[in-house]
Amino acid sequence: MANEAGLAVAESSCTANTVGWPVNKPGGYNLLSINELSKIALERCSTSRCAISLMGSLAEKYGFYDDGAGSPDAPDYTNSAEALAVVSAEDGEAWIFNILTGDNNASAIWAAQRVPDDAISVIANSFTIREIDFDNHETFMYSANVTALALKMGWWDPQKDPKFDFYASYGFDPMRSMKNKKRAKQLQRVLRYYSGRRMWRAFQLLAPNSSIAQSLDPLVGNLPRRMQGSYPFAIRVSRHSVRVDHMKAMMRDHYEGTRFDLTKGMAAGPYGDPNRPANTAQQAVGQFERAISMHRTLWSFVVEVHKSLKSDMRDGTNPNLSTAWFGYDMPHGTVYLPFYPASEIPPPRSFRSRLGLMSNFSMDSAWWAFNFANQYASTNFRAINADIRAKSETIERRIDEQKLAWETSILNSNSNSGGSSSSIMEQLGTRAQHLAQSVVDEWWPFAFQLMAKYGQGLVVYNETYAERQEYPAWWLDSRDVGFSTWQPNGPYHGVPDDEEAPEEVEIALS
Repeated sequence: MANEAGLAVAESSCTANTVGWPVNKPGGYNLLSINELSKIALERCSTSRCAISLMGSLAEKYGFYDDGAGSPDAPDYTNSAEALAVVSAEDGEAWIFNILTGDNNASAIWAAQRVPDDAISVIANSFTIREIDFDNHETFMYSANVTALALKMGWWDPQKDPKFDFYASYGFDPMRSMKNKKRAKQLQRVLRYYSGRRMWRAFQLLAPNSSIAQSLDPLVGNLPRRMQGSYPFAIRVSRHSVRVDHMKAMMRDHYEGTRFDLTKGMAAGPYGDPNRPANTAQQAVGQFERAISMHRTLWSFVVEVHKSLKSDMRDGTNPNLSTAWFGYDMPHGTVYLPFYPASEIPPPRSFRSRLGLMSNFSMDSAWWAFNFANQYASTNFRAINADIRAKSETIERRIDEQKLAWETSILNSNSNSGGSSSSIMEQLGTRAQHLAQSVVDEWWPFAFQLMAKYGQGLVVYNETYAERQEYPAWWLDSRDVGFSTWQPNGPYHGVPDDEEAPEEVEIALS
C-alpha cells in the first residue's frame, strides 16, 4: 500500500502468454510473487524508480510467479501476471509497472512507463504499456531481456512492426494460444470487456472535461492487439482536478446512468442489485458486466501522497502526511478511513483481530461490521444501499473536517514548542486510530438498525408507520416472474420467453 516516505503501490492481476510457479510446487522455479516484491520495495525504497528497479532486478534474478497461475498440468494464463501503479511523493513521479514470468517458466520480463504529471492512467486486470521507446529513459524502464522471448516465440516480428508493443507481445490472446477456437472466442470476448469496460468508465469519470476521454468507445474494449479506437495509456487532465472524493466515487461505481448500468434489468432483480456472483456452470456461455465496485472485494484503498513537510524538528526529520484512505468490504458499502503510513501507531484492534474470519462471524472484527450491512443490503439493494451511502457520505464529510482540524492543531502546536517529527506522527496516528474505531463502533448499531427498518417486506419508520417494499411494475409484468401469467391451472412459476402462456381456464367452485 504505502510507506513512511510517501511511496505507494497498488496491484492488479493480469493475463500473459507465460506462467510460472513457486519453488515449493512441482515444476516451480520462482521465489517471488508480487506480494513479496511490493513489500521489499516498500521496505527499501522512497522513490518510484528505486522501487521499479529493485522489483525488476530481484524478479529477474530469483524468478517471478503469480499466485493465480494454476499448476503445470492446468496453467491459467488469464491470471499469471501483474500490473502495479507505483507513485512517490519524494520524486513526484507515477509509473505503471508490468511484469510476467520469463522463458521456461522462470526469471521475469518487465517494463515500466511513467505517467505524465498532468495525466491519469488506469489499470484493470491487463497490461497497458504499448510501444516502448528504448532511448527514452526518462519515460521507460525495462528488463534487459524484454524483447527476447517475444522474438523467440514469434509474438513480435520487427519486420512487420518495427516498434515493440509490450502488451501486444505478452498479453494473453486466446485466439492465438488456444486450440478450441469456439472456447477461445468466448474467452476473448470476456477478457476484452472485463478490463476494457472499467478502463473506459474510469477515464470517463475522472476526466469529464477531456474530449479524448469522453470520445472513447465503450464497445472497443481492451485486447493485446491494437484496434481502431484502442484506449490510451494515459489521458491528460487539468492539474489538481482529480481529488480523493472523485477516486472514492469511482471505486463505488456500477456504471450507473449508462447503458451498462448493473442496477438495471432482470439480473438485478426487482430491487436493482448490481452484484453478480459468478456462480455459473463451467459450460455456460455468456457473461455479465464487470463493475468497478465488486461484491467480493475484501478491502480497497485510495492513497494520497504528500512530500515530507519542511520544518525544523529537533529530531532532524520531517513529518510526512501521506494518507491511505482504507475501506473494508465492498466499496459501495464502506467508509474510507484515513491512516498515516509514516506513523508507527497501528490501526485499532478490530482491524487486526484474528477472531473474525470469513468463516467465523465476530463483532470484534471491523471487516464484519461492513460486510454484515452489505450482505443484508442484497435483500433490497436500491433502498438499503441508499441508506448506507448516505451514512458513509455523512461520516466521510465529518472525517474530512476532523482530519484537517487535528492536522492543523498538531502541526501548529509542535511547531511552536519545537516538537519532533516522531511526536507529530504519533499524535496523528493516535487520532486516526481512535477515529477508525469510533466509526466501527458507530457502524454496528447502524447495521442492526437496517435489519429493523427493512424487514418483513416493509420499510418500518416507527411503531405506527411503515410502508411496503413493493415490487416494481416492470418486474411483476415480466413473464419470467410468474405474477402476470399465474393461473389456477398453471403456470405457477413464470413462462420462459420461448413458450406461450396457456389460455386461462375457469375452475368451477364446488
